[in-house]
Amino acid sequence: MASFLLFAIIVMHLSVSSSQIVLPLTHSLSNTDFNHTHHLLKTSSVRSTTRFHRHHLVRRHVSLPLSPGSDYTLSFSLGSNPTQTISLYMDTGSDLVWFPCAPFECILCEDKYDTTITADTTPPNVSSATRVSCNSPACSAVHSSLPSSDICAIARCPLEIIETSDCSSFSCPPFYYAYGDGSLIARLYRDSFSIPSSSPSLHLPNLTFGCAHIALAEPIGVAGFGQGLLSLPAQLAHLSPQLERETIRRRRISVHADAR
Repeated sequence: MASFLLFAIIVMHLSVSSSQIVLPLTHSLSNTDFNHTHHLLKTSSVRSTTRFHRHHLVRRHVSLPLSPGSDYTLSFSLGSNPTQTISLYMDTGSDLVWFPCAPFECILCEDKYDTTITADTTPPNVSSATRVSCNSPACSAVHSSLPSSDICAIARCPLEIIETSDCSSFSCPPFYYAYGDGSLIARLYRDSFSIPSSSPSLHLPNLTFGCAHIALAEPIGVAGFGQGLLSLPAQLAHLSPQLERETIRRRRISVHADAR
């Protein structure tokens, strides 16, 4: 039995009208003997809770994992020339979309995750993607809300430009991002993004994501579904012409089993 999760992003307008997007997700254990609800809940809770606590130490509430389990993967296409297919873990306890980029080095990654996910996966090349500038809100968000003037100084934007202009030609510096079970160093990029198999199909011209060339115990990227500016739901609401500026609620989840 192979399990699939259809994740419905409910978009509530200020008016009575509403719409929803259904994202096709595949569980990482769907082809193993461990596809049991209790096991899925346990592994999901451990991963999402540890990631949440690592990023939200000052908060007292805990982000609950998807039910009946996490470790779901979301596949999408990046870029347009050529298009590259990428699979990411879905995580409700973090706010960043990131994935390994070529060349990629992963430290202590042996037996870390299901090898069937990574066996035929080559880290994508992002040479056609656009680097995010040091003065963008996205750069500030990934650098723990530092002021853009501080970040642009780190990016070596000259003082006279910081004071009189916008440093838009200087790239966002590399950032460190940590989970409870691993960490990475990455840069922010933007590129086109599509999920043809979603309902309705999605195409976004400027998804912001982290491109990691080195990671510790994180061989596979993550699509963060938290509340932050760089989470996938937040970017869908901001970028998609169908969604305009609405509130995303992540509450309708349907699990379907399909025999193969």
